[in-house]
Amino acid sequence: MGRAKRKWTREAIEEALRQNARVNATPAALEETTEKRKRQRRRASKKRNLLKEVEALSVVGSESVVPAANAVQVQTIPQDPTTLEQEGKQEEEDPADHQRQFDAAYAAGLRQAAPETEPQVTHPSSADRAAAKRARNADQQRARRANMTTSQTERRRGKTGSGKEPEELD
Repeated sequence: MGRAKRKWTREAIEEALRQNARVNATPAALEETTEKRKRQRRRASKKRNLLKEVEALSVVGSESVVPAANAVQVQTIPQDPTTLEQEGKQEEEDPADHQRQFDAAYAAGLRQAAPETEPQVTHPSSADRAAAKRARNADQQRARRANMTTSQTERRRGKTGSGKEPEELD
């Protein structure tokens, strides 16, 4: 027989996560790499299990709070001979009537939207776009150079052919 699954509250899970971080985040003393891996695996698995519990609580909570107003009622017998209702969707048999309803709704929407003014969007000029693109590219290149390993920078120097540092070229 397996043991019964523990009932968690959100607060208990959060406290367990904090305790897991305190206990398993840093070593008590110098440790071997195998011990470090074990500690990190222990921390990760505990965290993963606790996060699953939080997610399960969220799912259970969201299912129990579903209001009855969201339920879709489906009628199998049409009340009006001109309207067929299937799975909550209404289809009009008379296309002219459908078009009149659409036109009325569209006109009402236009009347509602007319008083609202939309701000004019100004598009940047091609020179502004080019300058912004150059600035983005320069930032990306700087970030790439900053993140290069030593071997990558040596290889890059070898491709330029000079073999000298950039400061030595001046």
